[in-house]
Amino acid sequence: MSKPTLLIASAALLTAQLAACGGPGSELEEPSANESALFTVCNGGQSHCWREPSLNVTNFDFGRRLLCYSAGSNGSSSSNIIECSVSTGGVPSGGNRLGYVTGNTFPVTTKSIAIHDAVSQHTYVLVLGSDNAVRSVHGDVAKPWFDGTNFATQVLWALPVDENLQSVCLQKIATVALPAVAPTEAVIGLTCSGNIYRFTGAPGASGGHWEPAGASIGFGGLAASGWIDISSVRGAYGATLLSSGGAVWRAGFGGLDSHANPVFSAPVQLPALRGTQGQVLTPRGVGGPFVVTNAGGSTCTTQGCVGDDQRFYRFDFGTGTWSRFTAALSYTPTQDELGSAPFFGPQIADASTFTGAPWDFGVRHTFSRLYYWHAGASTPSLPSSGRSAGLARPDGLSSNFYRGPSSEVKGITLNSLGQWAIENLSSLSGSGPALGNISAYVSKGGYSNVTFRGSQAHLLQVAAIGNQWVLTDFFNTIAAPAAAGGPSGYARADQYSAIVYRGTNGHIYEVAQPVSGAPGLGDLMAAAPTAALAGEDPFGFVRGDNKSSVLYASTSDRHVRELALGSGWTPVDVTATVGGAASAGRVRGMVRSDGYTTATYRAADGHIWELSMAPGQSSWTGSTDLSGAGVPTAAGDPVPYVRRDGVNAIVFRVTDGRVGELALVNGGWAFGDLNQASNGAPLAKDTSTPTGYVRADGVTVVVYESAAGRVIELALVQSGWVQSDLTSIVGGP
Repeated sequence: MSKPTLLIASAALLTAQLAACGGPGSELEEPSANESALFTVCNGGQSHCWREPSLNVTNFDFGRRLLCYSAGSNGSSSSNIIECSVSTGGVPSGGNRLGYVTGNTFPVTTKSIAIHDAVSQHTYVLVLGSDNAVRSVHGDVAKPWFDGTNFATQVLWALPVDENLQSVCLQKIATVALPAVAPTEAVIGLTCSGNIYRFTGAPGASGGHWEPAGASIGFGGLAASGWIDISSVRGAYGATLLSSGGAVWRAGFGGLDSHANPVFSAPVQLPALRGTQGQVLTPRGVGGPFVVTNAGGSTCTTQGCVGDDQRFYRFDFGTGTWSRFTAALSYTPTQDELGSAPFFGPQIADASTFTGAPWDFGVRHTFSRLYYWHAGASTPSLPSSGRSAGLARPDGLSSNFYRGPSSEVKGITLNSLGQWAIENLSSLSGSGPALGNISAYVSKGGYSNVTFRGSQAHLLQVAAIGNQWVLTDFFNTIAAPAAAGGPSGYARADQYSAIVYRGTNGHIYEVAQPVSGAPGLGDLMAAAPTAALAGEDPFGFVRGDNKSSVLYASTSDRHVRELALGSGWTPVDVTATVGGAASAGRVRGMVRSDGYTTATYRAADGHIWELSMAPGQSSWTGSTDLSGAGVPTAAGDPVPYVRRDGVNAIVFRVTDGRVGELALVNGGWAFGDLNQASNGAPLAKDTSTPTGYVRADGVTVVVYESAAGRVIELALVQSGWVQSDLTSIVGGP
């Protein structure tokens, strides 16, 4: 099979521009003096903490499937070794060295790394060397690295010359996603004199050159010089730029309109960071929507000081404001670490859509240590058991999929410009109506998928491939047996994506799809003959110990059951192991931000139960009735998820139609009435199952169907929960 060519988006394709403007500077609350100052490093299966994959790192970058960094050999600072870590259930696997055939080292010292992975399966690692040339190594992250061909050959990708063939000195490069009919990526560079350039033309030794980015759509109007940092924005189009005066700009960003035509916005200067005393907090590095501040030099030694050293902030494009990312990131350097240099190195990088890995960003320590922030399991790939399912997509879009009035599958989607649009997936794909629940998930290959039971009980899937929704009928392709309920799609811990569903005989069937190749069909009850028959729809997810798991309630005793994938499928009676009430509905699994693996469900008396597996364990260890005093009776199945702020939460429909939330705060579960909190959001329909997830723009939302049949979104912003009637916004049922 031929290797795909790395493409550069043509400005001729990008004919429409949208005006954008920045808001006023927002005031921020200074960190309180009693906040934890610990630089929390992950231990075992923990999340919302820092991980340290390597020492002696000089620079690095994230892609959607890969983290790569440069390091010197034997403690050398020459930085001519490039190693990468592959996403495996949120934890990087062992280092993989680039250039295996050509001697394991690059011929020159590395200045900067930029990862390009717009092409499905193939990932390009671009390396800027001390000679200012850019070299490339590419391969398939799903294949073995040391097979002699994969990620093995270095090629010259860009010569260090401008349009007049004059030499160009570069200090950093970054890839920038551009919206087009077939999304591609451009490469921008920060010159040694503080200019921003863009590479244009054919890559290779004989074509292409660097030119001022101001000549490109999406970058027009920017100052020609005075820039000190650039960074990609993962999960959305464009780049973040930092000027020598401390101003942060967003440029080269856009999206696709409702007709799939590319649109670009003008560069935008983001509001200044200001504290409660009105002082400006000066960024010293950018990484996607994140900045790290260093206004006080090395003199800020206490939390809450005016200088605000080493704090991380994130810009929310939905609200137009900055917020300090999380208290756990407020690390105060010890006195011996201060010296004359800042604690953190100059580079941070955004990784918010690293497929299969909930990483937000990484930062390089002054002492050449690389850390990345491990945000914990996110719920976009977890299916909904109601008639709707929310999904943060790899292309930076956020979609709420649901069954329309005639059971057609529809999607209401938010693009990177903050615009909502509606699509009829049943019509676009030819799938016909859906019966029962639908599931939305991101596959191992990085595709957005919606799977459901069709009108003839066939298992169907509609996948977003390019700008089309492509239908697969698994009855026609692999003779999948008739479905008796709603399926559950998820990315397994290995290199497979899977859909599990309940057959008419009570067996659980699995359609397993490798990253490349044809799907296969398996009967999990045949693989585990002692497993009890399923009485409810199954739920697939990956546990904290990185094992693929399928949860369900059995027919005979309504126990919570598990099929865990090791060398084969192993059945476990979880209820018999740890106790707990019988299940009255669907069981859902999740890995909490504190590393606990959980199974959540509703009992016959309306109580919500959580069965748990402690971090570092591989067997179930506890059971808890969460419905204590003040918690109303649940009428629908509970849905667990991790909010953007790291709070573990469970949303459910109360008997009177309210949307309730149980939130784990300070070690205890607290109930919240989201209808009341959102200033009177409409009550939920009696068949609706509210679902929580984190959108691609980082906003925590809960989506449900109202009693009037409208799609309602509750969003958690700085001021609290706010409601939106998405059906009214898009003007469709």
